[in-house]
Amino acid sequence: MTRRTSILFVLIGLALTAGCEKRPSDAIVFGHPVALTGAGREEGLACLRGVQLAVEEVNADSALHIAGKKVAVIHADTASKPENVGHQAVRLVVVNRAVGLLGGLTGADSRSLAEAAQLYGVPLIGASGYAGAKSAFSLGANPAERVRAIETVLGSKADVSGILILVDSRSARLSQAAENLAAAWQKRGRKAEIVPVPEAGPVPAIPAGSTAVFLCSAAELTRFTIPAERVIFAGDESEADRLPAGAKYVAAYGPETTPARDAFAAKYRERFSAEPPTAALQMYDAARTLFAAGRDARGFTLPRFREVMRTESFDRLLGKVTFNEENLARRPVFILERTAARPNVVGRIEPTGP
Repeated sequence: MTRRTSILFVLIGLALTAGCEKRPSDAIVFGHPVALTGAGREEGLACLRGVQLAVEEVNADSALHIAGKKVAVIHADTASKPENVGHQAVRLVVVNRAVGLLGGLTGADSRSLAEAAQLYGVPLIGASGYAGAKSAFSLGANPAERVRAIETVLGSKADVSGILILVDSRSARLSQAAENLAAAWQKRGRKAEIVPVPEAGPVPAIPAGSTAVFLCSAAELTRFTIPAERVIFAGDESEADRLPAGAKYVAAYGPETTPARDAFAAKYRERFSAEPPTAALQMYDAARTLFAAGRDARGFTLPRFREVMRTESFDRLLGKVTFNEENLARRPVFILERTAARPNVVGRIEPTGP
């Protein structure tokens, strides 16, 4: 049985439970697997709302239409279950005929979505910092820039004797980033140890004076007893709310304002009576990028779509964004400190490359 055939067997059941919508006859359809029930519902709702505002803006302006057509996004509920993400992506493409996909705030979800996008030859725009396929692009902080941000934080700490790097061993890019960080730190004559996760069993103790760098899920923090000021988190930005006050983290979306971000926030507050969470900003930007690239490429045939993504710049909520040859965003990266209220900006790293 082929991979494609085995996936198709789950489609009918998912179609009955995922909140399918009828495909509008006059619109270009996109798919968005998202958690609308279960533990991730609150964040998923923010994602949905961000996409909704992007759709409304594009449909209200004929200059933003794609080949003269409006856009529609079908939001398929994953029920907060990681195993549903890829299946829903396949259903959206096969059953609903979506020509592009949105989603992926976490590396795990991005991997599932990228596999589906590559399998069926449709573009994907996500926000985790993970691309993983020729057809997948990410607006998140890419691993190389995360390492530069971490080095900046560590370089300002004269009292750091060593680092313990916990890295998601399923990600080749994060694993390489961990090795690069360890090598750079060792050149300074300091100790650096890499611990792959997830792994069963005890983890090494963090020596006094060392800092723990997390290139993995924030859930790994629960395995350590360590002062928050000795934590640097560079995993999925969507997990920053789980960090203790005083911890540092790397993010593509800092608290700085721009006219575009202010306008989006005002519209979000008016429409939903709430402040826009980071997830709403991320998926709004992802949707506007997908629509703009499709418009300029005159469709979603991958070779032309990739050419547009790699040669054009996109005006997003925090400024212009371009993409490198690995389909990862070139954009400023922020180093933030978690607080009970608004995060403190520790530093800002400008993107490298042309």
